[in-house]
Amino acid sequence: MRKNRIFYIVCLCFIGFLAWLLKDRYTLTILFTFLLLPIVSLIFTLLSYKKIKCKQATIPESIKKGDNLSLNIKIENESIFFCPFASIKLNEQQGITYKHKPRGAFSINPKNSVLADFDVIFNYRGYYTVGIDKLEIFDFLRIFKFKRKINDKQTICVYPQIHELLMPSSIMNQEQKESNKFYLIENDNSDVFDLRNYNEHDNMKKIHWKLSSKSDELIVKKYASYERTQSLIALDLQPIKTMDDIDIYNDLYEIQDNMIETALSVINYYVKHNKQTDFVYADNKIHLEKINSLNEFNMLCHLSARFTFDASIPIDNIIYNYTQNNTQKITMFILVSSVNQALVERIRITAWAGYKIVLIDFSNENENTQDIKNKFINLQVEYLHPQDILYKN
Repeated sequence: MRKNRIFYIVCLCFIGFLAWLLKDRYTLTILFTFLLLPIVSLIFTLLSYKKIKCKQATIPESIKKGDNLSLNIKIENESIFFCPFASIKLNEQQGITYKHKPRGAFSINPKNSVLADFDVIFNYRGYYTVGIDKLEIFDFLRIFKFKRKINDKQTICVYPQIHELLMPSSIMNQEQKESNKFYLIENDNSDVFDLRNYNEHDNMKKIHWKLSSKSDELIVKKYASYERTQSLIALDLQPIKTMDDIDIYNDLYEIQDNMIETALSVINYYVKHNKQTDFVYADNKIHLEKINSLNEFNMLCHLSARFTFDASIPIDNIIYNYTQNNTQKITMFILVSSVNQALVERIRITAWAGYKIVLIDFSNENENTQDIKNKFINLQVEYLHPQDILYKN
């Protein structure tokens, strides 16, 4: 638009110079016509500008990270005047990538509309606002521009991806021991605690045949004596220490997402096997979530989209608080971005108390990694990095 204005001013000066030099009616007519053109163009643009409407199709409330969201926007010209140039500015936000978005300006015929279809990719979990930020209308000469803020943006929840687990054999053996330990409990015929749908891991003896015959699905009985936690996932939400060579946004958010996705993938593993698991984390206070069903897991996925890594409570305090209130000896997954001496000492005490500890460290492997591993060998603590336990599709 700046080039158009400069070009118009240069042309106007040139024609004015010719009119002053020649002083004939032809050049004066051209000069006055040239002076009137912007005014006429401005009037027609104003008449159509008030009648340009933007409508955005409704988008889903949530989507999985990495999936494509199809965004449909309709720009409508309700006036009887031609709109020569229009353009839309999308809401730009870190973590959003727009594919096939409209480039440059487009025209809209009277009583007509233009459809803009493009894909939105969300690179990280979280809550995002998508849609048109503002509409821009240009006159015929492209020397005037009018902007209008659009309030039709929508918010979407982007929840983390869930990956398949590559459980180390030592953890699988521990799981088998726990299954054997709970065998009698599983087959206990005490009071029925709850009912749920059957899945492939259930014992056929637990099927409620009478109730299943009245529905289209198999219904399974859950006994009160079997309602016990079999694992804990503790997630460290303290600020991640950054290195000089790290991309403050992209790399940092990638580490945060990896930590949350690993935690959720472990929880998903236990939920699929009908095993209750506890999930503990902290912001300004410690939170404990008991996950025992797919619905509870889905609620946790949405909750995790809001997690921020600014907790003031260290992970060793979280573990201590949990063990003081829960004496049952279970498998404990601890996810951290760094390992310090206080955490090592807390893990040592917890392992000696009888807990099976799996420490997943998301810091970069360096010369200190082997030293940390050596500290845990005698304690029989599994020290892993995310690539040791996750299979990313």
